[in-house]
Amino acid sequence: MSEYPKRKIVRLSCYDYGETGYYFITICTHLKICRFWDHGSINPCGQLISRRVQALPLRFPSLELDQAAVMPNHVHLLFYLQRQEHISVTKIMNWFKTVTTNDYIRGVRAGIFQPYQDRFWQRSFYDHVVRDEQDLQYIREYIVNNPIKWNLDRYYEPT
Repeated sequence: MSEYPKRKIVRLSCYDYGETGYYFITICTHLKICRFWDHGSINPCGQLISRRVQALPLRFPSLELDQAAVMPNHVHLLFYLQRQEHISVTKIMNWFKTVTTNDYIRGVRAGIFQPYQDRFWQRSFYDHVVRDEQDLQYIREYIVNNPIKWNLDRYYEPT
């Protein structure tokens, strides 16, 4: 009998992701399918995602959005989270992925978007707990410059 592959643990094991601090998050589309840009610029699906990104502080008042970039197949978020009971990075990201998936499904039903296979978002998300000011500045620059460097990405396809 073959064993299933073991999933890699992507969270720090001894860290409370509800702690006050800066978090750098990347969430990817399932199979890294490019859904958010057409011909080098953001499309209606990407605009939908961008609106939900900008609305995060309204839904989670303890979250202060610092930087964000909606890329063709992923989203970068840098935010400051003030400790609040029952709020964590995982809960925030689960909410975000759920509402954006539901928004997309409504768009499919309205004939705006193409149906997706299996799932909209990749399982889980990548996180980085920002360690210090130098780390914070590096991440800010990375997010700002990431759209400019998209053509260097292995998933880039010229149109």
